[in-house]
Amino acid sequence: METLPRFVPEMRLEAPKTALLLIDIQHYSTLPEYGVGPHLKRDFPECFEYYYGRIEKLVLPNCRRLLDFFRSGGLRVIYLTIGSAVPDASDLRPLRARAASAKCNFWVGSPEYRIRDEIRPREGEPVILKTSASAFMSSTIGQTLRHMGVECLAVAGVVTYGCVLMTALDAADTGFKTFIIEDATAGYDRQHDNAALRIFAAGSGRVLSTEQALQQLRQLPGVLEGTGEKASNRGI
Repeated sequence: METLPRFVPEMRLEAPKTALLLIDIQHYSTLPEYGVGPHLKRDFPECFEYYYGRIEKLVLPNCRRLLDFFRSGGLRVIYLTIGSAVPDASDLRPLRARAASAKCNFWVGSPEYRIRDEIRPREGEPVILKTSASAFMSSTIGQTLRHMGVECLAVAGVVTYGCVLMTALDAADTGFKTFIIEDATAGYDRQHDNAALRIFAAGSGRVLSTEQALQQLRQLPGVLEGTGEKASNRGI
C-alpha cells in the first residue's frame, strides 16, 4: 500500500469516535456448506481453500481481537448483514434475488442469515440489514453513525472486493475517516483482495493490520495503554 500515490491526507484512528464495522460475517458468506461454498469447492478448489481457510485462520480470530478491544474500551460495535427481509427475496436486486432463490434463501430468520457464533452481537450492539453491496445504498448506516457521533470506522468482514470495499468507499466518500483492517477481511483470491485494498488506499482511506489498528487506538487519550479499557465513560 505504501508504494502507491495517495490523494487523502494522513489520518489515524481516533477513540472514542471510532466504531468497529463488521460486514456480512454470516453463515451464508463464511461457512463452506452455504452460499457459494459448494460451487467454489467443485469448480474453483484453490479459491475455496484460500477463502474459507483465511476466514478461519485470520478473519474470525482478528475480528475477535478487535471486538474484545472495542467492547472493553466502551467503543461502538456495529454489525452489517446481507440478506432479504422477506422469504421470496423480492426486496433484493434482481440478479441477487435469482441467485439466492436458486440455492439458499438467506432471508432474515433463516440459518444462512445468522451471524457466526464466534463474533455474535451482544445486547445493545446494532445489527443493520442491507440488501446491496454498499451499506450506504440500502440501509440506515449513515444516519445511525452520525447520530452516534461516529467519525472514524474500522472496517472488517467479507468479501474484501465486494461489500467491504463498496461500503468503505462510500463511507469515505460521505465524510467518515475509514480504515480497512486487511487481515480481518477475505475474498476469493489474493490477487483480487490486494487490488481492492490498493484501490482503497490510493484515494479513499487507510489499510491497516489488526495489530496496527490496535496500536493506534492504545496510544490515544481515553484508552488505557495495552488494553481496550477506557479511562472515562463513553464519549459518543
